[in-house]
Amino acid sequence: ERLLVATDHGEVLVIEGTELRMTMHVTNGGEGIHCLEVFSKGFLCGCDGGLLKICERSDDVKELYKCVKTFFIGGNLEPVVNIAVSPSEDTLVCTTGNNQIYSFSLSNTDILKEEATTN
Repeated sequence: ERLLVATDHGEVLVIEGTELRMTMHVTNGGEGIHCLEVFSKGFLCGCDGGLLKICERSDDVKELYKCVKTFFIGGNLEPVVNIAVSPSEDTLVCTTGNNQIYSFSLSNTDILKEEATTN
């Protein structure tokens, strides 16, 4: 059993049983993480500044997850405060701090506008 805990300093703590297995620095500048959503390949983080991070499981024993994509949601500087993934994992819906709702396909995240530097 694995537990993921997000912090307001941009970290995700990975806990297995009662042991802290990994501390991930998800954001470059320490932006807070407001929400997490688990899906079959890993998890999604909604962060300050309209950032959405996609982190996937890694085969590396020391690094259980890696952030593989970073997106800005709608050119928005509001935090991403809620994320939901459809049961088929093909659609993602998120809301921001200014009550905007965004929906897009998860099946091809390559078509989404990615941030210039990814984590």
